[in-house]
Amino acid sequence: MKRRVPHDRLFKELLGTFLYEFLELFLPELAERIEPGSLVLMGEKELLLPGERARRADLVARAHLRGEEKEAFFLIHLEHEAQNKDPYGFPRRMLRYALHLYDSTGLNVYPIALISYPSPKRELSDRFELHGPDGHRIFSFHYRVIQLNRLQWRDYARNPNPVAAALMSRVGIAPGERPLVKLACLRLLKKLKLGADRSVQVAKFFENYLQLDEKEEEQFRDEFGKISPKEQEDMAEFITSWHEKGRQEERQRTEEERQRAEQERRRAEQERQRAEQAERERDILAARLRELGIDPALPSD
Repeated sequence: MKRRVPHDRLFKELLGTFLYEFLELFLPELAERIEPGSLVLMGEKELLLPGERARRADLVARAHLRGEEKEAFFLIHLEHEAQNKDPYGFPRRMLRYALHLYDSTGLNVYPIALISYPSPKRELSDRFELHGPDGHRIFSFHYRVIQLNRLQWRDYARNPNPVAAALMSRVGIAPGERPLVKLACLRLLKKLKLGADRSVQVAKFFENYLQLDEKEEEQFRDEFGKISPKEQEDMAEFITSWHEKGRQEERQRTEEERQRAEQERRRAEQERQRAEQAERERDILAARLRELGIDPALPSD
């Protein structure tokens, strides 16, 4: 049985680390205008959308225009959709985020929608518009849409970009090609030489989305056997190293979750004890009032 994929966490971790590389891959004209080292992720408070339902923007970063004055900042808002739950409400939500971010910071906002669900594959709208009864366009809000299910993995297999290596697992893949995609991801990741931590992050992403069944694993081994012995040796060593790194991270995450659960248990126990103490004190007070001939159920003057 396939593992449940934590879509939001995987995408936020990947894009939080490789946001500039993401822009280089999909929006190169925008990336050229940005100082690469200027991207700063916004805090949790700025991402919260006010209203009747608590919503939090997926990722917002402040960026500085290359070669401009110090004040030349703007915001990049990247919203990820892993499930096709509310296609008609999504453009309105993108508008609300943009207006909230602009109002709260005074900075221009560049909104981007990243769509990663497999279907439907019809081209999604990139705008929210209001029209009058006579057809007059009252308002038009545009955002960029990157729709992964309309892309093909072979177009990214040789692109020296860590986001290309990761997102190949979420674009269009023909039946029977998943083992080929996994091998292409591994070969590209090996060539990028990102270092242990960043390599594990990319590998963890595509391994979650390329969970091969027994037949696919056999096909993967066959394809792996077709590459040169030297590359096989290098890749085997590389895979072993980041698998071990991944296991260490997983052990650390499990321990942190255990500690958080223990803290929650202790807090709940403290609350229970305080509630019991308050109940005991109320009982003692009620007993003393009865001794004085006062009914504790009646309000005092």
